[in-house]
Amino acid sequence: MYLEKEQRDKLYELFFYLLDYTNNKYKINKKMLGKLDGKHTIDVVEIVDIRERLWKDNTVIDEYLKENPDNLREKDLKIIESWKNRVNDAFIMAKHLKKHTILLNNKDVYGIVGISNEISDIIPSDDLPVYVKAVLIPFGDVITYDTLLIPSMISLGPGIKRRVNEDYMDAKNNNEIIYFLNDMKRVSEEGKVKKYKYYEVKITLKGTHPPVWRRLKIPSNITFDKLSRIIQIAFGWSGYHLYEFEIGGDRYTQGTLIGIPSEYEWEDDDCIDAKKIKIDETMESIRKFEYTYDFGDDWKHEIVVEKVIKTDEKLIKPVCVKAKMQNLEEDSGGVWANEQNTNESFFDIDVLNKKFKNMEL
Repeated sequence: MYLEKEQRDKLYELFFYLLDYTNNKYKINKKMLGKLDGKHTIDVVEIVDIRERLWKDNTVIDEYLKENPDNLREKDLKIIESWKNRVNDAFIMAKHLKKHTILLNNKDVYGIVGISNEISDIIPSDDLPVYVKAVLIPFGDVITYDTLLIPSMISLGPGIKRRVNEDYMDAKNNNEIIYFLNDMKRVSEEGKVKKYKYYEVKITLKGTHPPVWRRLKIPSNITFDKLSRIIQIAFGWSGYHLYEFEIGGDRYTQGTLIGIPSEYEWEDDDCIDAKKIKIDETMESIRKFEYTYDFGDDWKHEIVVEKVIKTDEKLIKPVCVKAKMQNLEEDSGGVWANEQNTNESFFDIDVLNKKFKNMEL
């Protein structure tokens, strides 16, 4: 299902009015000044930063509604005002149905429609489930998106696929699929969305007894390469061995690998460069994955995303909030050579946080 021609023309018109207003106000892309009228051919990359500022909070919408620079009718102004109820998030696109495409985030299941064609024409059913970044907006009596659906390169393992299907069926059976946004409160009491986000994660060195673990606050805008360095500092690893993250796998199937492709000697590994992908493309949706450091000693770490924190205060550097057991010695043969961790449970968090404070991100 997708919008009628009159509807989609109106959506494009209002969306480009807002983009043009945002660009004129903040001078984000000077090449696009005067060209965001819906009549010029626009490369998507030219509007990404403008769009990001538009949806950052409700400031642009509030000021546009107050000024009404394009002399819009009250009906059109109410459409724009309804976009305060948007949902700007990372989703799992689960399946295409006859009337809706199903998207899931951490807590909700949405049924959305396309704009000028079926969403299945953009992202085929054979590619599902897949991660996408999108801004969902209300339009009349349906939910659609703000013209951009951005799929992620992260693939999903069988375990994640089963969970996605279970979450969808639970929502369907309990009549909890969201098809409308107009009546939903999506902003803070001050009328602004939270500006920043960070993750609280628990990282456990697998196979240790008693378990060696660290609970950390992690900035959301870093790459997997930087996350690797944070883990290495947290557990006392020197960083001169190779590493990889495994996302979405299970005991029978290998998941997506993120690491250092240029340094792998074998040819069959399909490994994504950790310096080119940010953790935010994964950790919004996947709550558990694995990190391996040193393929000789094979130190495996389980990473559990316990909280996604949205806040007005930006987290600049990682912070350790709790930890148990001292670091193990590098190049000591792995956990099988350290079956009983006899180190005392005291761990100096202050020392670790000083190291975090001095690291470059």
